[in-house]
Amino acid sequence: MAAPTQEQIAHALETRGTNLCAWAKEREYKYTTVYNTVQRWAGRNDRTPHGGIARQIMSDLASYIGEDDDSVD
Repeated sequence: MAAPTQEQIAHALETRGTNLCAWAKEREYKYTTVYNTVQRWAGRNDRTPHGGIARQIMSDLASYIGEDDDSVD
């Protein structure tokens, strides 16, 4: 399955009544870290995050929005 794009992530969060900033605060991530991670990794199918926090953020986001998170393992 293709990794969700930035727009798909934003839309999925919006349909759940939240946004990226609120989602980050709820999970005690720094908003700037989440924002930068989404900017760098959303929609990419060539590679997955190799840093621990980036990998965790993308995995948590994928789980929250209901995407298959096999692409971030």
